[in-house]
Amino acid sequence: MEQYDRIVIGMGAVGTSTVRYLSEGFDEVLGIEKGSIPNPDATSYGLTRLIQFTSYTDYSYIPILKDAVKDWKRLEKKGNRKVFYDNGTIEICERGTEAMGETIDFFREASIDYNFLSDEDINEKYGLFQLNEEFSAIETETGGLLDARNCIETQRKIAIDNGASINTYEEVQKVDQMDGYVRVVTDSQEYEADEVIVCSGAWTGHLFPRIGDVLTVKNHTYSHFLNGGYNLENEYPAFLVRQQDKPSYYGLVEPSKDAVKYGVGTDDYENLIRQPPTHFTRGIETDNNKYEIEAAENHFGINTSETNRSSCMICYSPDHHPIIGYHPDYENIIIATGMSGHGFKFSNITGSIIKDISLNEDSKYDTQKFSPNRLDI
Repeated sequence: MEQYDRIVIGMGAVGTSTVRYLSEGFDEVLGIEKGSIPNPDATSYGLTRLIQFTSYTDYSYIPILKDAVKDWKRLEKKGNRKVFYDNGTIEICERGTEAMGETIDFFREASIDYNFLSDEDINEKYGLFQLNEEFSAIETETGGLLDARNCIETQRKIAIDNGASINTYEEVQKVDQMDGYVRVVTDSQEYEADEVIVCSGAWTGHLFPRIGDVLTVKNHTYSHFLNGGYNLENEYPAFLVRQQDKPSYYGLVEPSKDAVKYGVGTDDYENLIRQPPTHFTRGIETDNNKYEIEAAENHFGINTSETNRSSCMICYSPDHHPIIGYHPDYENIIIATGMSGHGFKFSNITGSIIKDISLNEDSKYDTQKFSPNRLDI
């Protein structure tokens, strides 16, 4: 039976980050993935992710996000592949709403420089928009887009270069806490490890049903507006649109494509469908895109006849904070799940947090809100 210092289950964004950090401190580290890397069935699968500072009212995320931005830049240089489009963000707010003040307060607390833009400023500077005088915006150079596949692949490669082993197309069937170690049973063999870290996202409940009971897995759909003649370039910023008594929206320009990705903010979107991950497909319900089409026509004034629909899987915790820490019942098993749709952007730092937990070291971040003990598990 093969023995390891640490075994990490699930090689998505958090799993590859965790293997990367653990491989710096341990000689024998194994990552196990039941499919390919990236895995189309994973919550971290997709082309792009938005990284911005304005989604959080909990200021304790600021140090994590700041370090995430720095680390993505370092990874891009080390991995010699495009990871981070450092294009900044703009948050467009309907005037008279609380959103503008919340965003300003957050930037001030984070010591992030920002600029005000009127509707005319936005329309002139970013030709994609055709906003009316009801809107104004806050612009910052901090944030942008992440190439999701390159983020995962770069961290996977660094981990392997550090000496870690990563097995693909091997499904974990059982994880047992033994006396002082953990046994992992897959569809092909068995392993032993001093500790096991489970980064299986929505699939965590298959190994630990009590954890699965507190997770909500939902299918989130979004739109790509195609062939609009936008003449868009890679330096286009990510953007958010917040309105009074209507859903919020997020958007970005897919790098090297004449297409805009646009979706309803997951916290406000009621059209999400709860389902177990075993039933999840990336099939699209075309009648659920009315929000994106209406918003795109109002905000952009574009023809939405050529629209491609996509979807992703989001795994929510009850309070929308990640669940990161030792399983309440097992002293050698760490759980990392419930990223709630915003965990990818700082997944590179999550691996560092997990390493600190595994080594019983104090984290530089405020991570109490991530503890599984906060939940009724």
